[in-house]
Amino acid sequence: MSLIIVRLVAKTEEFMETNFDEIMLLLKNDDLFAKEDMIYDVVMNWIKYDPITRSKYSSELLWYVRLPLVLNTYQGINKIHEFQGAKINKFSSFRTEHRRPFRKGILVISHQPYTSTPQWYDAALDQWQRCICENCPCMSFQYRLLPPRPFCTMVLLDENRLFTAGGSVYGNGMRTATMFDLKTKKWVLLNDMHYERLKPYVIQLESYVYVIGGYTGEEENVSVIEYYDLKKNAWYDVYCEINYIETFKSGIYVACVKGLIYIIGKTEAGYYDPRNKKWKYIDPIPEYYMGSAVCTLNGNIYIIGGEYLQSCCKTVWAYCTLTEEWVSLAELNFPKSFSGAVAMNGNIYLFGGKMLMTPLSNIFEIYHPHENKWVTSSALMEERRFYIDAIVIEKNSELYEQVFEESTNTIIH
Repeated sequence: MSLIIVRLVAKTEEFMETNFDEIMLLLKNDDLFAKEDMIYDVVMNWIKYDPITRSKYSSELLWYVRLPLVLNTYQGINKIHEFQGAKINKFSSFRTEHRRPFRKGILVISHQPYTSTPQWYDAALDQWQRCICENCPCMSFQYRLLPPRPFCTMVLLDENRLFTAGGSVYGNGMRTATMFDLKTKKWVLLNDMHYERLKPYVIQLESYVYVIGGYTGEEENVSVIEYYDLKKNAWYDVYCEINYIETFKSGIYVACVKGLIYIIGKTEAGYYDPRNKKWKYIDPIPEYYMGSAVCTLNGNIYIIGGEYLQSCCKTVWAYCTLTEEWVSLAELNFPKSFSGAVAMNGNIYLFGGKMLMTPLSNIFEIYHPHENKWVTSSALMEERRFYIDAIVIEKNSELYEQVFEESTNTIIH
């Protein structure tokens, strides 16, 4: 349930008629995507709707509102004493942890400009965190996480392993692949890939890391798929029909849904099934643009923005893997290309990009699928950037604890 939906539903007459057991289930839900001040307001409004019969529930309900979080941001907390028995129990301090959707954030890595330091978007605070102080401990964190090469692709594998593939040297693609070592906090070289690639797509399926596409130095896309076996530490080629599809050599978009690798080109599209090593065609995208952002959510593949004849686009297409149809969705608020996109908490977050009036953007848009609406966030990125890798990281993960936690505790000065 999204923030907007919680706010709208909580104001309805039907919700106000909700009984005690139902609202208690809502409060106990650790996956509820709503900030604690909003949840507090919901509880208080529910009690005020029928104070004579509901005030007796106030203490029990407020036990499941994470009051320490509300106290830090919400002055209206004193109102909880309006009803008999509504007291802040000292043992409720165990609720100092945010609900699950807010215990994560997004790491944004930029490849243009390459020297831009990583930024961290905190979902709980709804703001960006990046230290700009000189001689600060946070700076070591920023430099450690810089991509090892410009125009490589960075992804997060299972077990909190950051992985990169490809890159650019003098405009040519690279065969390099690296893994981030949590112990040394350094990038470690792996065996080279078989093909040079610049900004390829990277997808993990179990112990295999598939690398698809990516430009060579001749402005041609690599059509051959290869994968890295994490157990054997070796690269292998995939032999299938895609290797002979000429249109895939001029640019593709790649996404993975339910173990199938979808590849979308200008005039052809389909998916590769690694389980039976077969390829199947699907309908091509109605409009193909260069530099679109790609994201998956709820079994749908989103192709966002892009550019045509040096003009940026607002267009958004979604491919529903269930109905096998392309659907045109609400346009972006700003035309852009080469942005970074990632799904989190049931929404799509779109960062930066290239725009018509400026080569780099710091605009941050959020897509709400239930409303089919893009909203421009007031939390602008610290720097204008494009060619972005966006990675969702759990705050309770080993990666966050070892690399981010110490830095982000002091990252806002």
